[in-house]
Amino acid sequence: MHHCFFLFQVAEEVNFAANGITTEGIKAFDGILQSNISLKVLNLSGNNIGDEGAKVLCDILVDNSGIQKLQLNSTNIGDEGAKVIAELLKKNSTLRTIDLNNNLIDYSGLPGLAEALPENK
Repeated sequence: MHHCFFLFQVAEEVNFAANGITTEGIKAFDGILQSNISLKVLNLSGNNIGDEGAKVLCDILVDNSGIQKLQLNSTNIGDEGAKVIAELLKKNSTLRTIDLNNNLIDYSGLPGLAEALPENK
């Protein structure tokens, strides 16, 4: 396991798509993602993280200065998760791309994302 975390620290792109990761699994990234500046792309698509997992992930990534692309397609994120992601975009200027296709984001989650995009330059 230690070997996996070492590789995670030096990789530029990590694909955890469709690995059964839930909110509890996202919590395991705490500490690893906060200090990682090598990782540029993190793919968590196809995992059932939902709004609570999005909140945990955003709390972890708020001070991350490496990740530029975050893929969260088909992760059951809804409006509350979208609002948390919008707040992350306002605070983390390194993050340039977030993929949110095939989620549960409706009209109440979209305005916050649209508002945050110009602030993240």
